[in-house]
Amino acid sequence: FFINISEPSFKEVPSVHNMRYKPVIDISSRHFKIQDTLFKVQKKDYRGRLKTIDATPGNLAKIYFPKDLIQKMVNASNAYQNRRKENESNLKTWTDTKSSGEFTLGCIYHFLALLYYFGIVKLPSKKDYWSTHSWMPIHPIANAFGMSRDQFQFLWRHFHIDDTESGDAEDILDDEEGGEEDLVELRLERVQREQEMNEEDNEEGNEGGDIDNDEQRKIVWYKKLAFLVNHTRKVSKSFIWILGTTLSLDKMMIRFSGKSAETHRVKNKPINEGYKLFVLATKSGYVVNFTPDGRNAARVGEHEYEEQRDMG
Repeated sequence: FFINISEPSFKEVPSVHNMRYKPVIDISSRHFKIQDTLFKVQKKDYRGRLKTIDATPGNLAKIYFPKDLIQKMVNASNAYQNRRKENESNLKTWTDTKSSGEFTLGCIYHFLALLYYFGIVKLPSKKDYWSTHSWMPIHPIANAFGMSRDQFQFLWRHFHIDDTESGDAEDILDDEEGGEEDLVELRLERVQREQEMNEEDNEEGNEGGDIDNDEQRKIVWYKKLAFLVNHTRKVSKSFIWILGTTLSLDKMMIRFSGKSAETHRVKNKPINEGYKLFVLATKSGYVVNFTPDGRNAARVGEHEYEEQRDMG
């Protein structure tokens, strides 16, 4: 379902019974023209000037995954690995020094490339990509740069986006024998700790008067991924030269069937279980902007957006 608009802004029209809204731009006007979305990929040259480049997979990957972003993942993954090594030093996995070494920039780049490859060439198990059986196909990308099956599984277990210790409770429970009671207790402690931090921040904000917009940002349920979400949205917007008038506002599902209080289940859909996002997309399917929608976040006020149920 597509709506022709030239600007995503609306003006309020008062009514006796309710409030109605209509587009600022009248699409029925003879002056209105449909404009397709135009894209332009730019990069700064050695003089700091923007230069238009080809939208090749390599150029797009460098923009979406810059070194400073990947280095943040490297630091977070190594920090989590070191904490787990201190807490569970008797595990057998630490004896394999070749597979359980420190993660590097190239290691994380290769890991992300494999995840993309797994989405294109789908096999029943991740181990099958390293299979040496004669009837199994060979996947050169899996063994490139010395990435073994054991090293990939070790990285899969310890890969972290952000080094936030408060979110490691659920990860630690993966290898513990504690049941649902331990999980609930740890979650309650985390919620209580976050509420106390919020109250302290609010008190400091009230005493200090005006504060910066970055400090006023509300806590969202995906806070461990907030920097990655913001970076992705910023890059996606930067490719748009002219937004165009034919846009679609709809929801999008990302398949996930693991343990999470924020997943949705939608019947009779191609993806009936997973994370739901509200997206603004062009008619070609390019996502201009998006916001994650958590099922449990609405009850605790951790949505990025504000709900308005009285718009009529």
